[in-house]
Amino acid sequence: MRRRTNRGAGGGGADHSSEVPGDSFRRAAGGIYFFDADWADPAASILISVLILAGVWRLTKDTVMVLLEATPAGIDPDEVTTALTDMTGIRSIHHLHIWAIDSETTALTTHLEVDDGTDLHGAQELADSARSMLRERFDIAHATFEPGCHDCEFPEHEAITAPVSTRSPAQDPFG
Repeated sequence: MRRRTNRGAGGGGADHSSEVPGDSFRRAAGGIYFFDADWADPAASILISVLILAGVWRLTKDTVMVLLEATPAGIDPDEVTTALTDMTGIRSIHHLHIWAIDSETTALTTHLEVDDGTDLHGAQELADSARSMLRERFDIAHATFEPGCHDCEFPEHEAITAPVSTRSPAQDPFG
């Protein structure tokens, strides 16, 4: 095959873009034949196979970690806990879960124990501030918080509930 030359404004070098991909393989085969390097073909095949297997292993490992909803590499849950509890207005956190939604997006959910007297508006502002901090500091794209005034496992007060009637109003004679 005859090579074309580029003699335009860029200079007089050879234009390799018109080269057929098989030319490289023919050159390699010629080198193996003329230099009696029969070992080169299997060695190149093994090298390429190892490179492919290494890539497949990394991809499989990353995929399994996403499917298992594991904490992404590079994010330390203890550091996230410290960063959140260092914020003014947050007493503690519990039920912290950090996972990768996909290879690019990290999510977080946690319960925030806020200071006594924090109203709903204050809790929302606190959650917004925490969300911004997590995005900037840990690259956590999606954070969901459940604010509360006490640890949900061991409440300091008992909830008062109204009794639930199973009778319909027509069946209740005292109405």
